[in-house]
Amino acid sequence: GAKPDADILRLFRERGAFLCTTISPALPYALFDRSVSNASEVERYNGNVVFEGIIDCAKAALEQDIPVVLGNDVGCPWIPQYYFHKYVGVSNAFALYTATDRSAQLAGIGQETGTLEPGKAADLIVTAADPLADLRALRHVELVMSHGQLHRAPQVKHRKNVEAELDRFL
Repeated sequence: GAKPDADILRLFRERGAFLCTTISPALPYALFDRSVSNASEVERYNGNVVFEGIIDCAKAALEQDIPVVLGNDVGCPWIPQYYFHKYVGVSNAFALYTATDRSAQLAGIGQETGTLEPGKAADLIVTAADPLADLRALRHVELVMSHGQLHRAPQVKHRKNVEAELDRFL
């Protein structure tokens, strides 16, 4: 997720590569109050460099028709689709697509996962609200299907101070 330049974009095209955008890990360093992130001034500065680079690279790749998928190096309560939508400017549908079908296809596992079809892994979440209308619905998971097991009202550990800080950027 480095700042793009002509050479980076050329290499993506020449090699047929795709960009896996991972906004979530840089967000706390770049945007959180330091009392919550515990980041030093240097870490905060570097976090901003990385955060801005990730966003700029994703925008440049999309503008140049370089495939982009959405990654996530961290767990809940992060909503990488929302931050991708908010900071890169993609639609809700495209943000969900990049995190599911497109990621599976480009990772070479699209025959097994990525969409809901007969014969594919049915790992999914169910939310009360429609994430196509508002990606923040992904924070309120009611059901999880994983490896053939249904989990109702899954229990997620919450760090209230982190969630409060994240809410500032939703």
